[in-house]
Amino acid sequence: LVLLVSGCGGDGGGDYDMASDEEFQAALDEAANKVSEGGSSTEAYEELAAAFSDRYAAEDILDALQAKLSEVRDQIVEEKEAILEGEWEEEE
Repeated sequence: LVLLVSGCGGDGGGDYDMASDEEFQAALDEAANKVSEGGSSTEAYEELAAAFSDRYAAEDILDALQAKLSEVRDQIVEEKEAILEGEWEEEE
């Protein structure tokens, strides 16, 4: 997974906290879902950076996306292993 960081000018200042920023977390979830469905991770990052560079530094946005993608990947691996072991049940 390769992501390119282009010069986004956020200073990371202000009173925003990524972990409790519901708008950012929703956008992060959406971006990760797009990537997991075959979308471009670079485009996902660029969209997040464009929308949130006034709140967060580019490196922090990139780190958050990479962490979310790792989380999604781990979940997919767990589901795959469960399917192979015959223990998977579809969530409703």
